[in-house]
Amino acid sequence: MGGRQVVLDLGGAEIRGDFEKRNPPIALPKQRLDSSLLALDIGGTLIKLVYFADGLLHFVKFERRRLHECFDFIRSKNLISGKAFSPELSNGHVVSVGFLNGHATLKATGGGAFKFSGKFKDDLGVTLEKLDEIDSVVAGANFLLKEIPGASFTHIDGRRKVVEIDKNNLYPYLLVNIGSGVGIIKVTGNRKFERVTGTHIGGGTIFGLAKLLTGCLSYDEFLKMSQQGDNLVLDLIVKDICGELVSEKQGLSSSTLASSFGKVIASKTTLSDYKPEDLATTLLSAFTYNIAQIGFLVAALLGLKRVFFGGSYIRGHPSTMDNISYAINYWSKGQMEATFFRHEGFLGALGALMSYNDHDTEDTEMECDHEPSANMDGNLTSEHNEHSIFPYLLVNVGSGVSMIEVIEKWKFQRIIGTHLGGGTILGLARLLTGCTSYAELLELSQRGNNLAVDLTVGDIYGEQGYSKPWLGGVTELRETTEALLATVSGAHSLHYLTLAKIHDLEAFASCALAFPISAPSFTFEILFWSFVATANCLLVVAKLVTLLLYYSEVSLLGIYFLASVLHFLAASTTASAFGKVTSNKLSDYKAEDLAAALLNAFTYNLGQISWLVAKLSGLKKIFFRGTYICGHEQIMDKISRSLRYWSKGQLQTTFLCHEEFLGAVGAFWSYENMGIDELATKEVIKQVLLGAPYVGEKSPSWSPKKLSDNLRQKDDQMTSQMELEKLRHENTELKDEVTRLLKENAELRAKLEESHDNNLQNSCK
Repeated sequence: MGGRQVVLDLGGAEIRGDFEKRNPPIALPKQRLDSSLLALDIGGTLIKLVYFADGLLHFVKFERRRLHECFDFIRSKNLISGKAFSPELSNGHVVSVGFLNGHATLKATGGGAFKFSGKFKDDLGVTLEKLDEIDSVVAGANFLLKEIPGASFTHIDGRRKVVEIDKNNLYPYLLVNIGSGVGIIKVTGNRKFERVTGTHIGGGTIFGLAKLLTGCLSYDEFLKMSQQGDNLVLDLIVKDICGELVSEKQGLSSSTLASSFGKVIASKTTLSDYKPEDLATTLLSAFTYNIAQIGFLVAALLGLKRVFFGGSYIRGHPSTMDNISYAINYWSKGQMEATFFRHEGFLGALGALMSYNDHDTEDTEMECDHEPSANMDGNLTSEHNEHSIFPYLLVNVGSGVSMIEVIEKWKFQRIIGTHLGGGTILGLARLLTGCTSYAELLELSQRGNNLAVDLTVGDIYGEQGYSKPWLGGVTELRETTEALLATVSGAHSLHYLTLAKIHDLEAFASCALAFPISAPSFTFEILFWSFVATANCLLVVAKLVTLLLYYSEVSLLGIYFLASVLHFLAASTTASAFGKVTSNKLSDYKAEDLAAALLNAFTYNLGQISWLVAKLSGLKKIFFRGTYICGHEQIMDKISRSLRYWSKGQLQTTFLCHEEFLGAVGAFWSYENMGIDELATKEVIKQVLLGAPYVGEKSPSWSPKKLSDNLRQKDDQMTSQMELEKLRHENTELKDEVTRLLKENAELRAKLEESHDNNLQNSCK
């Protein structure tokens, strides 16, 4: 039996029942009641299921580790038996789930659709029609925004407000999807989108660390804990570092968050000394702020004002949404607003369901993920002088992180910062591993394996990893390949291989490897044209990448282009830091593995944020310094790798040899020539100043882009007060010096008298 079309009639679709309830049913009043529609999104942690019954779309979720419960539910609802696979015709269209090539099929997306397809066939007797995850998430979001009134809302200070969507003015927008990891997508139309970036610090990270730190058994339990805690027990704020006066001088609220978990490093407490509720609140604020900050930076970089947040780890949780909303408003100075979905965890499943209408080809063009960069290797020189060094980004890594743009000598401005810095790494490390110093943490991490606790692409998709075939046409690929080869080898004319008759992919890959090739350009021909014919064969990918690397003359440009064209992610790629943690017993994990995962997660996060800030500011050079770099080769290597990955080699990364001492002369250039010697006296970097959201009171009104002007104005207003403090300090020092001299004088007099007495005694003898 051939494949048959299925029609979804979305006319009059609306939310039914309790409008405030999480994931309320969606009515499809014009859909035939005898339709049986079912779609799944099998992610790294959860299985999300959407099905049609009694005129309504219903939403159900299961833990992925309890796949059997999902199977039992599908059977109990009779979703795959009888009428579900008995196609009926209505007006020439099939209106129920049908067959594909004679086999019962279910629409499914997410990594588990690839990994567990065999289980579905063995246990349920169905074949999964696998759909790309990002395609599905975007389709689900567009469906809700365009078809369902009241499907999106804002959430500020505990108040929810429905957002009215203008269908004619929806695009473009940024979609931040928070699953086990985080995917960030620019949506420009119906099925027109670009995955811009992502981060492996997502919901899986929060939940994994929550299990280890609080002992919680479920994410909902963790969220409940977080509503009862106080993050100031563990978080370091500006007042703790600078005091009230310095905070005011620098235009910051004294309650501005400086370093998440930063207080832990100065205490002698252990994990058992903290309340689970306080740990939960600190975890939630730390990582929701971080996700929001990355979302803001990407939106600012792309010039987007609409930012929608989805994903199963939002859970309609008030504090989660308030944190994200506040952070977006704070960093954007009120120019952006975070918007949420009522069915935030079911975007992928809804998108898979929408694929039943894929026969409607109107406006279905997709955009390529990334354009190849003109210079992936980055032919950047490491030689600098006073005139060529400016402008650059100075990243100061202390307990938190501060980022300053140095425009020219004597001219600089603080751009932004992040509260996830060295204090966060060491604070969490002390709680998780018991280490008492940064050096001990680094030593532990060198013996550990982060993949013991990190969720990888292979854990989600299976050992073949994730890949997506080229979506453009053959002509476009030919032109792109020709331009690429001209760049790499100077080739002006190419002779392409014809692979149309090659069907045995294994045989082709073997022939390609055995073929005597002497020209790197010919290697590229085989590589890229193989994908025109073979689409999604990972075996060919692996073998031909090996072939590329065999020829040392071939630029790494080809490798970067390959990943861009195919959207290929190796099975070992980290998808979610700490996302593999299943036990809530800390003793079940090695301290070395936890240390390695911590260091890996936070250094790559720092590299990503630094890249986004530099790109947003148009800067090509980044200098790192600070206590938590300390010349450690391991840290510098991870940051360098991260920046090379994100920037594709377009950023120059330099570490100051005397990174702990701004007043000292560096091995590369003097601080005077770098234009930052003045910073040492102005305490802009000397103190830990950050751009993370404050944790109380009202929002500070200072503008990061006008920090220098504000500092000068504050100087004029507070000179007298500062001079008075200086005199008091000098007076105290003088008093101490007088006391010391008097004490020294008394000691000398005593010695002199003792000497006289000894002389008299000797004379009498």
